[in-house]
Amino acid sequence: MIPESKVGSFYLEGNYDLNDNVSVFGELLHSQRKTKSRNVRQLFSQDGGGNGGYLPVTAIPGWAGTASVLPVAISNHFSNDTTIDYTRGVVGFEAELGEWLMNFSYQRTFNNGTYRSDIFLRDAVHKSQRVLRGEACDGVTPLSQRPCYAVEWFDKDFLNGNPSQGARDFLFGEETGNTYYKQDTLDVYVTGDLFELPAGMVGTAYGLSYQTDFIKDTPGAETLRGNSHG
Repeated sequence: MIPESKVGSFYLEGNYDLNDNVSVFGELLHSQRKTKSRNVRQLFSQDGGGNGGYLPVTAIPGWAGTASVLPVAISNHFSNDTTIDYTRGVVGFEAELGEWLMNFSYQRTFNNGTYRSDIFLRDAVHKSQRVLRGEACDGVTPLSQRPCYAVEWFDKDFLNGNPSQGARDFLFGEETGNTYYKQDTLDVYVTGDLFELPAGMVGTAYGLSYQTDFIKDTPGAETLRGNSHG
């Protein structure tokens, strides 16, 4: 219900006075989070693309009649591991220019996330559907290049989440994706007093901020080629 997470981080901050009017400062933050999730899912033999999984009940040894059936197995092959590294650095300076105060800073942020997931290979699931319908179990799957194995869709152990090693080797897969995010921010502002009125000084502030953002997500290889079942 609550995935296991481990988090670690460190933070550094410093400043140095160049003279009585100018000082420089910097910050560095890095943190890492690792999350592990262990889940279960249902595995349907049915999938889109003209590969309907419903079968006549006579496909099951010992059964007869005119009904259609759809085998649905449970599986714990549904875990994922995520690692996120976050880094932020800031450098800048502050200066007193007479009655004016100026602050300039530049910040860069990196966020890199890697996510590993258990998957079922879609071409293997499709092949096993066709074998259930009587197609010969030979050759290899078109994308994952797995040698054909006649999956025991109606076997009680398979349905209850304990497939044979042959079914695991044929249907099970995993993949790793990555998300990369970068942000650059430039800030500068100046504050000071303009003139005095009977009630006090009239202050003013001027500022400029410029920011760019970049993100790139690269899913796992099987997702990219449409071969992750479900």
